[in-house]
Amino acid sequence: MYSCRYTSNPGGRTGLGHALLLLLLLCAACGRTETAAGRVTSAPGDGTAAFEYRGLYTPCNATPAQMAANGTHNPDYDWLIWGHNLRKTALADGVPAEAQATVDGRKDPAQLCFSSEALYRAVETYILDNCGDEESARVAIAPDDYDTACTCDACRRAGNTPQNATPAVAQLTKRLAGRFPQHRFFITAYLTTRQAPRDTLPPNTGVLVSAMELPMKADFNKGKKAKTFAKLVADWRKAVTHVYVWDYIRNFDDYLTPWPCLRLVQQRLRWYRDMGVDGIFLNGSGQSYAALDDVQTHTLACLLRDPEARVDTCVAGYLERHYPVAGRTLARHYLSWEDEVLRRRDTVPWYGGIGDAVKAWLEPDGFEDFMAEADRLKRKAGGDERRRLNRLLTALQYTRLELMRRPHADYDAARAAECLDLLAGHEAFADMANYREANGPLNVYRMEWRSLMAENAAAPDALQGVVPAFVSRPDGAYTDASLLTDGRYALPTDYHTGWLISSARETVWQLPAGAVRSGDVVEVSFLCAPRWRIFLPDRVELWQDGRKAGEAVVPGGSGATPWTKYKLKCRAATLRPDAPVQLRITQSDEVRKPTVAVDEIDVF
Repeated sequence: MYSCRYTSNPGGRTGLGHALLLLLLLCAACGRTETAAGRVTSAPGDGTAAFEYRGLYTPCNATPAQMAANGTHNPDYDWLIWGHNLRKTALADGVPAEAQATVDGRKDPAQLCFSSEALYRAVETYILDNCGDEESARVAIAPDDYDTACTCDACRRAGNTPQNATPAVAQLTKRLAGRFPQHRFFITAYLTTRQAPRDTLPPNTGVLVSAMELPMKADFNKGKKAKTFAKLVADWRKAVTHVYVWDYIRNFDDYLTPWPCLRLVQQRLRWYRDMGVDGIFLNGSGQSYAALDDVQTHTLACLLRDPEARVDTCVAGYLERHYPVAGRTLARHYLSWEDEVLRRRDTVPWYGGIGDAVKAWLEPDGFEDFMAEADRLKRKAGGDERRRLNRLLTALQYTRLELMRRPHADYDAARAAECLDLLAGHEAFADMANYREANGPLNVYRMEWRSLMAENAAAPDALQGVVPAFVSRPDGAYTDASLLTDGRYALPTDYHTGWLISSARETVWQLPAGAVRSGDVVEVSFLCAPRWRIFLPDRVELWQDGRKAGEAVVPGGSGATPWTKYKLKCRAATLRPDAPVQLRITQSDEVRKPTVAVDEIDVF
């Protein structure tokens, strides 16, 4: 349950002024100081900062002391209700039937009705129970994270359509803002509430605009998406007083590979400032460890106060102070990655695999050089620096393992085993239990790697190195059919690396004459991951000369286990040795926009 204990008031004061000395040190590390009436001020909402709200959701900004030192906010402390959390707060005891949405004429318990009197009373009661008369809170009024809108009679009268829930949400927000003028109420510009209200809301209202559609890359502000975003902000500025942007600063599928985003975020912050945005929330890894989060959190805190701060100076100053032995080496490598992101001008993804990192900034050999240098310097360091370096080098064993999993990369079983042993050290660090946002326990990852090593070590099958030919049209990013027969296996909890993905209703590959013989077993590895809309196929068949020559048994319905690799087997009937064989994979008509992911095709 969220508390108002550290909640900022509408003026932005938080009572964290005891961090004055720490902020002096932080600003000095950036080569700059913030002054007000001749002194440095530490209040997170003071008038010298570019943004009055400066939210950082990172492990190095997770406590009141860290927030005070950084001069930043964290939604776990300074929002009474944050994000899509009405169910966890005001509706924690359950959603009354009256507060459930009506979708397509029927009650839908997965979404809320914002015209409901029961919902208003629940939020009102929650505010009264959790905030004193003198306190002031930020409150998010947001639908659940689904693209459905309530279209009951009351919501339709408010102006709702099946695609637009803004009218009813704005109506409730306006009512709450009048009831509690000392609080600020924010609507999220996201999915069904993306469209701004037609009417002007009270002065204690605002919006959280998601920047998910803006690519994290250089010159992000020159395309169509940036124009759409700028118009969205302008439309909301006409309706509410406070405009905050919800942006992202992590690869949420990989917290442990360094993610150089500082120069890109600086460009975005300047752009937001210039369009009149007055608050920023940078969504990171929460309380989960992320590589080099300490220096990134420090630098982002400086940029949130002043987007013109020098990134190089912030990074180098912090690292040399906290890593007296290794600081200069860490700064040299890290800043080279930041420079590489700008030079290559590629997208740094919020959900991506190791291949995306290599494409955007990471040079594998250079990364190994960095690891060797950092390990050598760790042995010379002591105390806190040695502990920091040990945590970092433990986490980066994950990156080394991922680099080995890339298609066509050098795979060394002995080196992989060494990395897995070193990665096991993560158990000493409570915040390093997970390597990504969802389904990411490192213990499971290590276990799956052991299985992968056993698969890779198996004797070559008859098809290894024989590249199937596409008969159907491949998906744009998945044209390398050599992945299917390279003898290198993929993990069932990561679709980014090693899997060949197809969204065609029927995917067909052709194997050359003689590659499959009469009586052979063709084994095809499929991924079952419904959350990613990756399903087992409906049919897996062998064909030759226009006749079916074999078919696999596919688990159906509840028989398929999520996050599992299935090896489906087809036994070939009598085949002509001088004619090619087709492998046909057909997806179910019952699934909307399904995909299949294939790891390996083996013949035994």
